[in-house]
Amino acid sequence: MWLLDKLKDRWMHTGLWRNLELVKTVIVEPQGGAKSDFDELLKIYYDAIKCKGEKDGALLIAVCRGKVSEGLDFCDENARAVITIGIPFPNVKDLQRKP
Repeated sequence: MWLLDKLKDRWMHTGLWRNLELVKTVIVEPQGGAKSDFDELLKIYYDAIKCKGEKDGALLIAVCRGKVSEGLDFCDENARAVITIGIPFPNVKDLQRKP
């Protein structure tokens, strides 16, 4: 099981997920999938940010080194805060090149 799935399961079990969904549109980065799926997810995220209604903004949950980690610009209202949990350190057996 993917660690992000474990986190979501835990938050659902404790009720935190439900509480988050009461105030934010909660979007989770999909594991694998096509680029078009990810593009649709980002569209939902950006639309939720612009919408001023019952829910104020959105919460995008993603993994470091995932699809969200490179090539996206979250300027201005697109990212008001970033919380990083479990910073991914390289595997001790990975070969590292020094510049």
